[in-house]
Amino acid sequence: MALASADPPEREKIHREPEALSALHPHIDAMLDEDPRSAPPRSGSASPTTTAPPSPTPPSSVGRGLLAVVFGNALRNATTYHLGMSADAHGKPDIFVPADVVADPTDASAAWRRALEELLGDKQRFDSWRKQRYAFAHRVGTLLTEAHPPAPAASGPALYGVYLPGTGLCYVGQTEEARRRLRDLPIGESHHLAMTAPPELWTRVIVVQWAELLVRAAEREWVIPDMKACGQALEYLLHCHFRPTINCYARTTDGRYRERPPERSKSKASVGATAHLDLFKVVLGVWSDLEAVPEPASGESRIADYSPFGRVIFPVALLDSGDFRQA
Repeated sequence: MALASADPPEREKIHREPEALSALHPHIDAMLDEDPRSAPPRSGSASPTTTAPPSPTPPSSVGRGLLAVVFGNALRNATTYHLGMSADAHGKPDIFVPADVVADPTDASAAWRRALEELLGDKQRFDSWRKQRYAFAHRVGTLLTEAHPPAPAASGPALYGVYLPGTGLCYVGQTEEARRRLRDLPIGESHHLAMTAPPELWTRVIVVQWAELLVRAAEREWVIPDMKACGQALEYLLHCHFRPTINCYARTTDGRYRERPPERSKSKASVGATAHLDLFKVVLGVWSDLEAVPEPASGESRIADYSPFGRVIFPVALLDSGDFRQA
């Protein structure tokens, strides 16, 4: 709904005395000084399971081959084809631009447009392009939500974060309906992220199914009277901790972005955050464990890892594997 409006409404805000924010900062600062993995849940808190044996941390260039042309990060002397590209595309010098040239944003944008013009050059190629992109996005959404022991199906409350190459964590969100929200996340019909950062570039997506902590955590009994408010407070605390790029800026009605530091928020989530700091510390431990899972090495079949309280998906690895393609 926000995208359909020229002047999207801001979140509901309430008045708060400055002392409330001041009281929150010492708690957050104390957690930032600690190892976030120092207090993970004890029940079922084993290392995330993998679809293949763990591998050493790969070089940052892993998973870039199929993305070289489509999003303007072309590799030197590349001859990679992608989703419907014509057979003579490699003979067109303006399609492939050396990496040192596309370092200029203007040149990179031009290369991106030329590649898309080639990929969408006629009805047949456009048809192939849209089918394969949807197949890929659908597969990512399925991986984000389907049950895979020890992780149950993601259907209720969840926190999630998307990572980009170079940028790292660019967006953190929360939902009460994980199945609907996370399946749409890479498709982009009701979520803006895929329009800004195409899912073909997502190196990692983390999902923390925090409601499972309330059921499985053995060290204490959590009593959460308002699950919606709790999810929003946990999301706010993650914004304060990580400061994701997209979450720290807001769109304006004149076509610009304005900075929106989370610590200046006067939302209900920020006001109620102090009541959920203990749970947040446990959530942050689960998040950190998933963030520490290494990206798949080149040629490795692993595209996801699962834990009792969440999962991490590697969309770029899925793209490279081609497992999403339709016959």
